Amino acid sequence: MSKKRIAISVVALLLVGMVIFTVVKYVRTSKLTTAFSSDEWHFSFKYDAQKWQPASESEQKLKYADVNFAFIMPKSTSTSLTIKTSKKAGKTELDLNASIADLDAKLPLRLKEFNKIDSKIVKLAGVDAIDYRFRYAYQPVELLPKEVGMQRELIFFKNETLYTLMLSTAPGEFDKDNQEFEQILKTFKVN
Repeated sequence: MSKKRIAISVVALLLVGMVIFTVVKYVRTSKLTTAFSSDEWHFSFKYDAQKWQPASESEQKLKYADVNFAFIMPKSTSTSLTIKTSKKAGKTELDLNASIADLDAKLPLRLKEFNKIDSKIVKLAGVDAIDYRFRYAYQPVELLPKEVGMQRELIFFKNETLYTLMLSTAPGEFDKDNQEFEQILKTFKVN
């Protein structure tokens, strides 16, 4: 085979590989068909409306009163994605390591049977963010059985606003639900 034919074959294989990669990427993200945006808080993301839906007004008031936005998986009784925002006028950045230390100190006091899984610094919406994962147990009312959950929180600061994105789910569903959450995070933007 001549060098020219080998070069053409290599280029053809690379082009085929690029097409396959593009198709796979499209198929993976094409499920994220529904866009959500907040003009007030300057963020947007896409989600799969067949798996997630915004919490109803009554759910928002009863279960998610302390967050700005809540999305639930209707086929699950325990999975939610919540977004909490707060303005911090005049503040320009978040001390990530101090914030992790603060979470390490406060969460065990607030939650029974708190067990930190890990924490690290990641990129989200173009800035550094805390990625904090933990397992916990809580009992909202003594007569009800104790509930066990896993949570992943991503906390970051941008444009004088503190953002906290939280995935809460049952431990047995965490890996599957976290994959869905990862797809949403890939589309999360702050304007």
